[in-house]
Amino acid sequence: MIDEQTALAIARAEAQSLGWAFGEPVEAVLRQRRSWFGKLEDRGQWNIRTNAMALGTCAWFVIDASDGRILEKGYVSR
Repeated sequence: MIDEQTALAIARAEAQSLGWAFGEPVEAVLRQRRSWFGKLEDRGQWNIRTNAMALGTCAWFVIDASDGRILEKGYVSR
């Protein structure tokens, strides 16, 4: 499972390759799934949002926590 710093590096590299702004502060939240009996599983998703808690330019990413694949991404320029 990838850690927060790795997920942020993946998101930052993707934003840079697309020419998107990657403004601070950045919010990264790990959403893990629970098994049938309530135990946390070793999979989940990192939800990353730039320029958190502010209006304006915002990039967001959903990254698979098990292998680092980008599942979703988006950008709002203003």
